[in-house]
Amino acid sequence: MDNLPIVEVNYGLGSIYESCIEINHKLPTTLRDKILKHEESHSRTTAYTKEDFMIDFQSKSSYFKESFLFALRNPECLVGFFPIMFSYYKKVWTWNTGAFFPYAWFGLIFSVFFSVLFKVNFFMALLGYTVLFVSLNIVLLILTHIIVKKDKGFIYKIIN
Repeated sequence: MDNLPIVEVNYGLGSIYESCIEINHKLPTTLRDKILKHEESHSRTTAYTKEDFMIDFQSKSSYFKESFLFALRNPECLVGFFPIMFSYYKKVWTWNTGAFFPYAWFGLIFSVFFSVLFKVNFFMALLGYTVLFVSLNIVLLILTHIIVKKDKGFIYKIIN
C-alpha cells in the first residue's frame, strides 16, 4: 500500500481515514511509532472489517496501558476510547467501531453485577450503563472541543 499523509493534530491518539492518518502531536516518540504502525496496518475503507477487529483486539504488542496513561495526562485524548469522535482536521463525525466492543463487554459485566448483587432488573442496569457511557462520551467530546479551541497556536500540521 502507498503511504498516507500523516497529519499531526491536537486531539485524540491516532485515527486512520481513507485519505490520511491523524496522530496527536504531543505523543512521545515510542508511543507515536506504535500508534502509527497500528493505524497503518488497518484497512483504508470506511467499513470496519474482520481484519481491523483482529488488529484491534488480538495484537501481540499491546500498548493500551501506555496510551491510556498518556490520555489521562492529556484529557483531549480520552475521547479516542469512546465510539463517537469528531475530526477537526477532516471536519467529520466518526464512529470508532473498535470502542463499541469493550462498551458491550463491560456493559454485560456491569449489568450482571448489578442484577445479581443489587437485584436490579438486567435491562434497567444495561440502560443505566448505556446512559452513563453516552453521557461520558458527550462530556469528553465537549472537553476535547474546549481544549482544541483553546489551543489556537496548534490546529494541525501535515508532516508526510
